[in-house]
Amino acid sequence: MKPLSDKRATLRLSNGEIATVKVIFVDEEYEDIIVEVLKTSHPDQYRDSSAAYTFAAKDIVSAEVSE
Repeated sequence: MKPLSDKRATLRLSNGEIATVKVIFVDEEYEDIIVEVLKTSHPDQYRDSSAAYTFAAKDIVSAEVSE
């Protein structure tokens, strides 16, 4: 996950969600990430578009850098 730090990425999560995010911080020990959600297939889960959200590494099925 560390290569995603400070980049825009597309995440596929274990609950079926696909989210485009701006990665703000990657925890080096657990690889959990703090992100700004830019676009998501589950928008009802995010109340504040200016807030940062945490995704646990165990919930991330795949992650790839996006343009």
